This record gives sequence, structure tokens and C-alpha cells, in this order.
Amino acid sequence: MGERLSDAITIRRLHETDADLAGIVDQINDAPMETGPRFTVASLRNFLADPKNVYLVATIEGRLAGALHAVRYLHPSGPWYLYIDEVDTAEPFRRQGVATRLMMSVMAIARDMGISEAWLGADDGNEAAHALYRRLHPSETEPGVIYTYRV
Repeated sequence: MGERLSDAITIRRLHETDADLAGIVDQINDAPMETGPRFTVASLRNFLADPKNVYLVATIEGRLAGALHAVRYLHPSGPWYLYIDEVDTAEPFRRQGVATRLMMSVMAIARDMGISEAWLGADDGNEAAHALYRRLHPSETEPGVIYTYRV
């Protein structure tokens, strides 16, 4: 039988010193994903300069299939947590294991960072995301609303 698409997914953690960041930024900005404001090499490099930040890209045959970024933070009571801010899969690669591989990779990175708990939110109505996160067996699920303030 042929190779499964999930076997062709490569996950890579980006670093500020990576020589190919300009090409990656172009791929992120051109990908059919919801990454928010346009990236620049400087903005991505600034994010990556902080060792508490994690940015992963998933590629299939050199094409950007997905991305994830997360932030490690210290709670005032002492423990470190990982907040997974965004998990994006390019439209042509959805429901093919990209987001699952990104999540599994970031969980391994979190363990390596000494983190025992990670959390994220998903928009109401994004049933594909909710199904994925349930399949990954969260230890807890909380209802919630996210409030945004312009300051």
C-alpha cells in the first residue's frame, strides 16, 4: 500500500538563527490558514529570540501544511505552564493528521521544558478543533469565553 499522508508530515521547531526564515515567513503569509496579521522576518525572529516561545511548522513535501505557536510562562505560585496560542492547518491539509502531529510535538517539547500542564482554547463552533482536542485526551475541559481588550 502507499504511504499515508500523515507519514509524510515533517515537524520542525523554528529558531531565530534559522537561515531560511524569510522563505518560511513567505509561506506562512501565503498559506490558506488563519494566522492573523502578516508576519515579517523581524517579527518572527523577535518571537523566536525568547526561549520561552515555541513556533512549529509542519511541512509535506516542502509545502507548509500547518503551524503552531506557544508560550511557556511562570505562574506566581511557582509552576511553569505552556499556553498554546494558535494551531493552524492549511486548508488543503486539514483532517489529515497535521494538527495532531503539531500537538504531539509541542507536548513533547513541553515535557522537555519541565512543564507538566499545557492549555489552549478553541472557538465556539470550530467542531473540527474540538474533536481533535478531545481525541488527545485532555485531563480537563472547561467552558469559557475569551475577552479581548484594546489597550
